[in-house]
Amino acid sequence: MLMGVTEFAEWRSKMALTLLVFLLSLGLVQATKRPIIGILTEEVYHEDYPDYSSMIVGSYVKAVEQSGARVVPIFINRTEDYYRDILDSVNGVLFPGGGLSFLNVGGYADAGRIILNYTKQVNSAGEHFPLVGVCLGFELLFYLEVESYDILGYCNATNLSLPLIFKENIRESKLYRQAPRQVIEILQNLPVTYNHHKRCVTEGLLKEFHLNKEWHVLSTSVDSDGKKFISSVESNTYPIVGIQFHPEKNAFEWNPTQDIAHTKKAIYSARYFNDWLVNEARKNDHSFNSSDTESSALIYNYNATFINKGKSYYEQIYFFY
Repeated sequence: MLMGVTEFAEWRSKMALTLLVFLLSLGLVQATKRPIIGILTEEVYHEDYPDYSSMIVGSYVKAVEQSGARVVPIFINRTEDYYRDILDSVNGVLFPGGGLSFLNVGGYADAGRIILNYTKQVNSAGEHFPLVGVCLGFELLFYLEVESYDILGYCNATNLSLPLIFKENIRESKLYRQAPRQVIEILQNLPVTYNHHKRCVTEGLLKEFHLNKEWHVLSTSVDSDGKKFISSVESNTYPIVGIQFHPEKNAFEWNPTQDIAHTKKAIYSARYFNDWLVNEARKNDHSFNSSDTESSALIYNYNATFINKGKSYYEQIYFFY
């Protein structure tokens, strides 16, 4: 039976949308050429700056900017309406690493819960909205999945640079599908991924909490005691990625007591992860409702404080009241 004019128009519209979604997934079409990444702030855990309410380590900002995006801080301890407005305006989110509790009311984890739920909802509705968790941000993804610290084991992986042990078929994954061959070879063969964590997620814990079907383990690493932990992972359903190591540190953190690889190969391979986030962020058309609103939200409105005077893990931190 032939379709009527109205039915044909509806079918053509659906096919056009399907094609657009497919092309966006391949990165062949850009929904925005001006990507903005929201970086979640966290409680201040630097003892010399107790008067501020939240912070972002400067190296995360630099790493995102190096990959071709601008940064907006997403503040903790705000209303759900605030998070909805800011997430509707940015093109992707980064959960940074750090050293704090997930139990602080109104803090990093509570804000992260709202952001993770938003990310799942909008992607389920047909948008493409990426989220990457780094170190503590990696751990937060799994803590929020089960609402318990029990998903996190203990690892002896502080101040340690390691290679990645890749799983088979990583070329079929969202994260590594388009990685240059040299990046994969560097990550696999050289100790270039910097780890600084006492908690970790193992494949056994992933299976124990019935998350192994939703989350695809891409690589593992081995700590100082020979314990294997998950070092990179992605959601099977959403453009959500977790990396237990710190790709922002290779190019931007310089404390000589830290075992960070600063070689050309280390910096080249580390950049890939923020490149991936920014490229994924280009696939949605979120934007602020005016140029003035956008300008007032950007990280450029704040000054980074130089704090590495022989005792800090970081060169610079953005502090917020």
